[in-house]
Amino acid sequence: MSSTHADELARLLGGRASARSSAQLSGLREGPTVTVAGHGELQLPLTAARAKKLLAFGEPAPFGKGEDTLLDSTVRHTWHFPDPVVEVDWHGRLGGVLEDARSALGLPTTCRLSAQFHSLLVYERGQFFAPHQDSEKDDAMVASLVVVLPCPFSGGELVVHGEGGARRYGGSRTETTLVAFYADTLHEVLPVRTGHRVVLTYNLLLHGDTFHRNVERDTVADAATLLAAYFDTPVAPLYGGTPSTPIRLTYLLDHSYTPRALTQGLGRLKGVDAERAAVLTQAAERAGCEVVLGLADVHEVRDDVSDDEYLLDSEVSLTHWLTPDGDVVEVDLGLGDDAAATTPSRSLRAYASEHEGYMGNYGNTVDRWYHRGALLVWPTHLAFANRAETAPGRELRLLLIRLADHDDAAVARDLRGLLPTWPDIVRVSRPSRTVHGAGAARTAGAVQATELFDLALALVRFVDDEALADALVAPFLLDDLRPGTATNLIGAAETRGPAWAAARVANWFAPDAPWGRHSVSEPWVESLPALCRELAPRSDLAHLVLEAAWSWLRTQIEPALAAAPTSTVRKRLTSLGTLLAAVLGGVSEADDETIRAEILQWCRSAGEGSIADLLVAAFAAAETWDEDHKERAGMRELAPIATAILESRADAPTRRTGDWSITPPPGCGCDLCERLAGFLADREARVLEWPIAKDKRQHIHQTIDSRELPVTHTTRRAGSPYVLVLAKTAEVFEREDRARAEAVRHLRRIQEV
Repeated sequence: MSSTHADELARLLGGRASARSSAQLSGLREGPTVTVAGHGELQLPLTAARAKKLLAFGEPAPFGKGEDTLLDSTVRHTWHFPDPVVEVDWHGRLGGVLEDARSALGLPTTCRLSAQFHSLLVYERGQFFAPHQDSEKDDAMVASLVVVLPCPFSGGELVVHGEGGARRYGGSRTETTLVAFYADTLHEVLPVRTGHRVVLTYNLLLHGDTFHRNVERDTVADAATLLAAYFDTPVAPLYGGTPSTPIRLTYLLDHSYTPRALTQGLGRLKGVDAERAAVLTQAAERAGCEVVLGLADVHEVRDDVSDDEYLLDSEVSLTHWLTPDGDVVEVDLGLGDDAAATTPSRSLRAYASEHEGYMGNYGNTVDRWYHRGALLVWPTHLAFANRAETAPGRELRLLLIRLADHDDAAVARDLRGLLPTWPDIVRVSRPSRTVHGAGAARTAGAVQATELFDLALALVRFVDDEALADALVAPFLLDDLRPGTATNLIGAAETRGPAWAAARVANWFAPDAPWGRHSVSEPWVESLPALCRELAPRSDLAHLVLEAAWSWLRTQIEPALAAAPTSTVRKRLTSLGTLLAAVLGGVSEADDETIRAEILQWCRSAGEGSIADLLVAAFAAAETWDEDHKERAGMRELAPIATAILESRADAPTRRTGDWSITPPPGCGCDLCERLAGFLADREARVLEWPIAKDKRQHIHQTIDSRELPVTHTTRRAGSPYVLVLAKTAEVFEREDRARAEAVRHLRRIQEV
């Protein structure tokens, strides 16, 4: 981040604004008259006898937790009288109280407050309310009003945690005490020590707009200059790379807001937030920028050893934002270093915290989490790029609509603005791949890469700028080309020409392509028949895809054929045989004689042995194909290759009784492996007792186990060195019997082809 410009802007927005999250209003000598149904008018001060009579009509107070309403005296312990049973007469004084609250909370004169009665509360000795935030029970609710009626008591202070620390508000024996605070502010009621604390609570509803206010022209001009400088100054990535100019700035507000409150827009911002937003939006307009309202979560990790709590790590992520249509959508956008704030998060009250002990490289740490409102600012020409980062599918579809309306120049401008973040957007759209770093956006039900690929190909058909078209499709993999995308790939190839299509496929498949990626996956190979069926009208495209698929599959098959035929290797060959059938299915759909001939020639030259396991699995996968499909795939030509190997296995002579020889596997060439090979090849030797040191025993253990040889190995712990005892098992004979029976079964299956 261009920290100098962003930090200077944050300081400028602080200006003369004062932090007002809570305030005590002017006291009232003559307070309201309160009447409780069944009890009558409330007589104050509340003596023990009067309290006993009153509380007979009350009930334990509940509290809200998320969407639930709970009763838990360890969180909230007080008596509650809800709205329907309480009548309050302010004798015409409430209007003055509300005007006093508006002014004290820093709300502009263009607004007014109304009061919605919530409840009468009575706190006895020992009763309290743990730290909490008031739920915003109405879309217009902005603050709470607590009216402490005159009554002798000690303790029971209302503590409001806001900017600059906690503020305590007590009560009075002789006059009504009034405290107003923003609804998102954390607050608590300390335990009452003596007497009774009697309060009325109100929801304060906002009418009017907090946003539109007069601000100093010089302040706006300075802020506009800083914004322009911020977006014009290239910044090097944190972990190295080419410097680039920022695409947005995030300014963190002091208050937290609910997603529901966000729908009210800038006109419902609280206190200093509204003042600063007014400056920033006017400055943004001058600087050619847009401002979007959102919600952010801040996570800070600090070293808890020192008084200053050194910041070890910080993460800021956007959780919601307001769309141009007025909808609030959930997002998960890592803001990285492009978040600035006038008020540091540590000066605010965290909604959660967690302490950790000594962690080796550093001492005790404390994690804190904060909810904060946020203003996102970006140049107008980058608006599309920013929106596309969290909803790329939606935004690309809107571009296609605009192209249909011949808005070509503006679409090209928006796409160019998208290019710096486009590779990250594409990578994030693959849920199986982990993406780190700022700018990684995820949403619930995030659009998949295949859908983005299809949309990008659709745009390429209409984009005149060849460099822009190339950049749109460059970040994709061949793996992203799935059934359903063929129509737009064919259209793009016809628009830009066969050479363009060939170059793009080569880029998507290239093993040294950007982003350090693997371009093909097994599920993609399995989809080849359906994909080639769609690509059949353009045989050149189908051929390019099949060529890449077969090239990749060979790199998987050849190491497996060269490995010792263990159960793991044979299982892998079975899986690869299914993929071979998928490639041949694609060959059949595209009727690609060239790739079919390549595969057949490779299979003929691959030699004997394990290739039979590969081909048997391919025949099993093709068992349900119709005859024409098998013919075009080349299955008829493959059958003799597998048959010859299987017939050799089926006709292998039965091992003579007493022949315990085992074909030695390839060894490392050391003396130990040579000795082991001699024992294995010996027809008569069944047991070998071998005194060798521990590290040498381990080498032999590993050789036997990794090759799955039918030999047990135990150590007789006597003498020095200990004795390694190797013993051949009856599996020497049983394996060959199973192999012959298995070959016969497979021959029958292939003969059905």
